[in-house]
Amino acid sequence: MPGNMKRRLPAVVSTYMLYDAVTGEQLALMDGNTLTSRRTVATSALAAKYLSREDASSLVILGAGRVGSLIADAYVAVRPVRRIVIWDIHHEQADRLDSSLRDRGLPAESTADIKTAIEAADIVSAATLATAPVIRGEWLKPGTHVDLVGAFTPDMREADDEVMRRSSIYIDTTVAVEEAGELIKPLAAGVIGHNALLGTLTDLCRNNEFARTNPDQITCFKSVGSGLADLAAAQLVYQLA
Repeated sequence: MPGNMKRRLPAVVSTYMLYDAVTGEQLALMDGNTLTSRRTVATSALAAKYLSREDASSLVILGAGRVGSLIADAYVAVRPVRRIVIWDIHHEQADRLDSSLRDRGLPAESTADIKTAIEAADIVSAATLATAPVIRGEWLKPGTHVDLVGAFTPDMREADDEVMRRSSIYIDTTVAVEEAGELIKPLAAGVIGHNALLGTLTDLCRNNEFARTNPDQITCFKSVGSGLADLAAAQLVYQLA
């Protein structure tokens, strides 16, 4: 619903119906936005468990929308986060998220200075609708983990070519190579080759070992989402309920 942005409502409105695969019985009706948002940040945190430095304590969140508002909770579950800095193109939205997180006891602050925030970050997690890069590779300090959530079409980008060139890159599924401008454009321009894509989330989980090879390595996880992940999350919700 394109007009929803002006109404301060989610652009995507969705409903998820879980069925029994054998009988066809309707088991549960869920809010699709909530389901997808939560599994999205959980996916990012799972990847970060294998890719970010184990002592990573400074988290920068780019984008304070529906998904961005959940990132802090996911990362706090896997890393000793002691500082959370929030940036959004609409600064008042970053302020609201900052206030909400602080009310729950999380060490959050908002900023309008994206460059300085990223330069000091151990983890940069972006969940924006950017069509031009908001993360510059030259800003990344050694050892940074970059989590790219928002750019999910060929025309969208959150990170520039230098981010991709400097990073050890992992993706959620192989479909990301076909859908994400973050990968399509650098690959087409020869900035990176397909050998720069070191594995998928499945690979990381099956190996069940820390994938970072040294503390100065810059890592990048690019996700575009998958229906299978939604199904796994829906089954988990149903089983717990």
